[in-house]
Parts: sequence; C-alpha cells; structure tokens
Amino acid sequence: MFTGFGIMAKLTKRRPLVQRSVVLWVMATALFAILPHLTRMPILLSAALIAITGWRVSRFYRNPHWLLRTITVLCAVFIISWLYEGLWGRLPGSQLLCCMLVLKCLELNRSRDAMLMVSLSFFVVATWFLFSQSPLTFVYLVTATWLGLTTMIVINRGGTEQSEIRSMFVQGARLAIPAVPLALAMFFLFPRLSVPLWGIQGGELEGVSGLSNSMSPGDISNLFIDDGPAFRVTFSDPQPSQSELYWRGPVLTRFDGKRWTQSIYSSVVTQIKPERENADLSYEIELEPHRRQWLFALDYPAIYPGDSRLGLDYQLRSIRPVSNVRRYQISSDTSFRDNRALNSTLLNESLRIPDHVGRRARRLVAEWQAQDDSTNAIMQRALHHFRDNPFFYRLDALPLLDDPIDEFLFDSKVGYCEHYASAFTFLMRAAGIPARVVTGYQGGFDNGEYFLVRQSDAHAWAEVWLDDEHGWTRVDPTSWVAPNRVQQGSRAVVDVPNWLHAPWLVDMRNQVDKIRHWWNKNIVSFNANRQSRLLQPWGIERVDQRQLLLLLIVLSVIISAIVFWWYRRVDHIQHVDPVVRAYHKLLHRLRHAGIDTPIHAGPQTVMQKVIAYCPDIRQQVENLFNRYIHHRYAAPNISVEEQPQQSNRLALARRLNSFKLPKRR
Repeated sequence: MFTGFGIMAKLTKRRPLVQRSVVLWVMATALFAILPHLTRMPILLSAALIAITGWRVSRFYRNPHWLLRTITVLCAVFIISWLYEGLWGRLPGSQLLCCMLVLKCLELNRSRDAMLMVSLSFFVVATWFLFSQSPLTFVYLVTATWLGLTTMIVINRGGTEQSEIRSMFVQGARLAIPAVPLALAMFFLFPRLSVPLWGIQGGELEGVSGLSNSMSPGDISNLFIDDGPAFRVTFSDPQPSQSELYWRGPVLTRFDGKRWTQSIYSSVVTQIKPERENADLSYEIELEPHRRQWLFALDYPAIYPGDSRLGLDYQLRSIRPVSNVRRYQISSDTSFRDNRALNSTLLNESLRIPDHVGRRARRLVAEWQAQDDSTNAIMQRALHHFRDNPFFYRLDALPLLDDPIDEFLFDSKVGYCEHYASAFTFLMRAAGIPARVVTGYQGGFDNGEYFLVRQSDAHAWAEVWLDDEHGWTRVDPTSWVAPNRVQQGSRAVVDVPNWLHAPWLVDMRNQVDKIRHWWNKNIVSFNANRQSRLLQPWGIERVDQRQLLLLLIVLSVIISAIVFWWYRRVDHIQHVDPVVRAYHKLLHRLRHAGIDTPIHAGPQTVMQKVIAYCPDIRQQVENLFNRYIHHRYAAPNISVEEQPQQSNRLALARRLNSFKLPKRR
C-alpha cells in the first residue's frame, strides 16, 4: 500500500505544469483586478505586489520554498495590520485580499491554482464597489469580468497561441453577453436593503477630498486643484444669481492662533427654525460621498431631510456619515434672520482670541475705535483696509508661521479666501464684535439641467453679529479684494494654466459630468423606495418584497429558457456545414424569384429548373451546382486528409451566397 502511495506521489510530481501562456493570462487578470486598489495602497506595498507579479511571469521564476511563502504571507498580514491598526474595515480588508491574490501566484503550478486565482479575482473586483459606484467602476467591472471569463476558457484549453487571442476574447464575450438580461432583472427586482451593504463603518475618512471640520491658512486653497464634483443642484424655482450661492458648511468658532475649529455647541439642535411656510427657494442636491456628516444648503434651511439635524449655527448635519451618493430635497427661507439672543457661553466663544497673536492688528483696531467705535464703522474700515491697500487674491501665498494674522495683514498681503475670512474675523473680535468663520462652497457652474459645484469652488467667509435686529450677518471680505471671485467663480480670478480653460476640455468635463449625474440619478440612487414604485407606469402603485421576488423568479425562468434556446440554436448553426447553409439560402432566393424548389427536390432537379428559368447562364449554373453536388455527395467515406480544405469550402459558400439570377427580358 505504501508503495502505491509513493508511485502516486511521483506521478503527481510529474504532471505537466500550466503553460506559460496560461500564467500570463492569469497574472494579467489578477493585476487588472487589483489595479484600482493600488491607488489606495502605500506606495511600497504597491511596488512589492507589482514586483512579485513581474517575477512570476518572468522566465527565471522558480517556486520558492514553502517556508519562504509562509513567511511572505505572514509579513503581508502584519504590515497591513500595522498600517491600519487592525484588519477590520473596508480598506485593510480589501488590501489584504489583494495581497493574498498576488501571493497565490507563488504557487501557481496547476490548472486548479489558475482557476482559483481567477475566481478570487472576481471577488476582488466586486470589493471596489465598497469605495466607488461611478460609471468608470461599472466599465471596470464589465472589462474585468470579460477578461476573467476569457482566461477561464484559456485555462480549460490548456493554453493559447498569440494568433488565437482575438477568438478567445470573442468566446469570452459570448459567455458574458447572455448574462446581461438576467443581471438587469436582478438589479431592478432583487429586494433591496434600506441601508446599503457598503455603508459599513471602518476607514471612513481614507482618501476623502473636501472640507474638514477645521481650517488653517492654505487648507481651502489646496482644494482649488481638485476639479472633482462636490455636489449638484437642481432648482425647482428660478435659479438665484451667482453672487447669492453661498452653500453653508461647517461653522468655525474657536481659534487657537493658527487653526479655526468648531464649537461643541455646533452639534446642539436649534429650537428656533425657519418657518416651512416662509420657504421661498426649493431645490434638490445630489451630494458626492465625503464620509462626514454635514449636508450643504443655502441660508437658511426650512425643509430638510428627516434624518438630519439643524444645529445652533444653522449647519445641517446628517445622522450618519455620507458614504454614498445622496440626494435630498431642501427648501430655504432666504429672509430668515438668526437673531436669537446669545447666551454668555456662545458670546465668549465668539469674542475669544489668543493673546500671543495679532498684536499689530489689535493696535490697528484701537486706532479705528478711537475715531468711531460703532459696529458698522469698524466693519467698513476693515473692509476698506483690504480694498484700499495692496492685498492680492492668489493661491501662491507664503506660509504663515509664527503669527498668521499679523504676517498676512502687514507683511505678505497675499492669500486665498481663508486668509481674508480669518483675518477679518480676528479684527472684529479685537474690536469686541462677535464674529465667526463659515466654510462651504460659493457659486458653481450652470451645466444645463442642473448646477455643478466642484471642490475648487470651496470658500470661506465671515459672519458678524450686528445687533439684536439683524443678528448674524454674512460678510465676505474676499469680495472686496476680488469681486469677480463671487460673481464669476474661483477660476475667474486665479491664474491657472491656459490649457485648463481650453473650451474643448471644459466642454468635455461638463459632458462627462452629465453622464455621471444621469448614472447617480438612475442607477446609484435606485433604492428600496424607488424599487417599490417600479411598476407604477403599469397601474400598480406599490409592490412588496415578496411580489418582487416572485416576479424575479418568473422573469429569470423566462430569460434562462430564452438563453438556453439561443445557445442550442447557435450550437446547431455552428455545426452545420457553411456550404449547406449557403445552399439553403440560395433555395430561399430562388423561391422568392418564382422558381418552384420543393423541399424534396435534389440539387440536379433544382439546377434544371434554374437553367430553364435563365438559359443564358447555363454554363455558370452547371458549374456552381456540380461543385456543390461533388462537395455534398461525392465520396462520403474518404478520410479527413482527403476532404476539401476549409478555404475551398468557404470559397464555395461565398459563391453560393453571391449567386444572383439575371433579370428576365
């Protein structure tokens, strides 16, 4: 018995390994599967995975010892766990899966290993939906699926030649295309969860671009280079002017000398809200995921989503972080005044400034107060100070190190919106006027059916407490330095390379965003509520999950039957001789021309009927039909080597297909 086991072991070792062409196909599939994940990995880890892939496809590869493979896997687990402080979460989990997929290639020796790697590649591709649901992600999914199915065909064939690559992709497409109707049925009819599966927590702030809950000089100017969409707005009423579009975000009250942060009272729900009846501006916002809780709206929200809260500073917050594209309806009361009485705590926070910064700014404010210490006078002097002195609105501001306020006001005089908002708020507080910084977005781009607000439209302005009647009032010092920033947008006043403003490039970006807007509206936002109203056009108001599941089963059976019939038909057609198929098409054309060709009639009978119909081409008809008779009936028992060449069969089939009867005189 032991001898038998030894013989089997030797035979197992002698089994042929997978061909090099199979290895190339499998590694290409695996590398394509992890490609988008590489952008989120540390650069050294990405380089290591690419190096392992290159080593495996090289001609110098040798199987490493099992101990070395084990150590490599343990090192990968340790590195990811150390980088992300654990393995739980979307980011560490997906990257660990990518590492396992690539490291599996170190033991890619048999067809079983190859099939396992391709199957795991499909799963890795699906995990990218945890991070993105854009149209490009869909294209990536379709392409990766097509490549994976093609690789499976190559594995089952044991390899492929370079000349067969095109036919392999065609066969892969034939496997994938019939699954499209069933996939669509599953998408629209499979009962949906009220909360998306990818709404899980973990790594929420990784790779996020946009505003944060704090601000220091340079933070918002860094967003200018990001031309990605922040949100899209569809107005129900006539659209406000560009200068009125101040999209309220985090309100910053505390200042430590360099950084502005939110107050602990920002999360407290306000009891004084705008009246719903007074809302005069309605619109819908399609917000891109930013992994934080705040929602954006124009001042001041009167009607807003039920799962959001309006804080004391009238910042709108969602209960959960926005981890997916979110659509919500808003109505704002533009005439509302935030003039509730300030309690002592909020008043002190709105006046507090550090003692170690802004000494020259304090002396300047004291000079203003000596002339006129009223709130309006101090505010106007501060704004005229920005307009009348050589201040510049630019991205390339010098770093402010020791005292950001004095260095900006008296030395550099060059900055972006956050510099002006911060300095103005400090000047107001130095004069004993309550003030705070508001961050958000200003303006946007009219993209036809909706209004597009990009990350580059991020902006900061100030709010000043004027009196008990006017309350908190918006003051934008940037508009006094660069008025075109508010009237025409950020790119109208900041020098950027000319190619960024090329009309064709701007138009292309806007058209691409229209595609993404349609995708978000009709695909990403297709939730459980919209699914329940799917059959409204047919008179069915709502359907529950059991009805959807029953409809899905019935439709799946019908689609499967059609696909099965189609495969049988295609398989039958593929096994029919092309010459015979061309001859039957010729009979159909002859019947259409009026020649009686019954099914039981043989080729010679048909030939005589054609000659009688058009005797002028007797020689051509006899030659064509005799070639067909010889191909179809002569020497049925000859060997394969003696049968007509494939090229000869195709040539005869083309002649039968191209034969046309002359017009009778």
